[in-house]
Amino acid sequence: MTFKVGDKVKITNFGSDHVAFLEKGSIHEIIEVDELDKECTYQLNDGCTWVCDSEIERVEFTKNDLKEGDRATTRNNEILFLHNGRFERIGDGFLCYPIDDLNNKLKNKKEYEKDWDIIKVERPVYETIYEREDDNRTKMTIEEVEEKYGIKVVGGNE
Repeated sequence: MTFKVGDKVKITNFGSDHVAFLEKGSIHEIIEVDELDKECTYQLNDGCTWVCDSEIERVEFTKNDLKEGDRATTRNNEILFLHNGRFERIGDGFLCYPIDDLNNKLKNKKEYEKDWDIIKVERPVYETIYEREDDNRTKMTIEEVEEKYGIKVVGGNE
């Protein structure tokens, strides 16, 4: 596997029929990886196109790709989290590093502050590690809601 979910890629080659309708050079995001399918391994964000390694190339990560909650490592090994348009060190409201201080390639605009270049960006992936089996959240029909609360639900499943 060359790519992973979240990577931005550019269509470079029309090696199979499934990418024939895509424009060469168009940019897409990988939303799923099927490790068992050796021909069409990556699903693109159009929701229906699958491509293989020989049809795409990675697009460089830029400042515009940063998202709230991203974890960044600087050249001087500071670990910072993106929050409200700036990088912050957890538990240290004093250290704020605005993303405006970075150029598009995630390097500090000031030549003398190279230690603050971003060398790695990580994005959290949440997976369910626990879910209560005896979930007591009440599931009610429209009729039960009307009876319990003494109201008439308008626009329900009629």
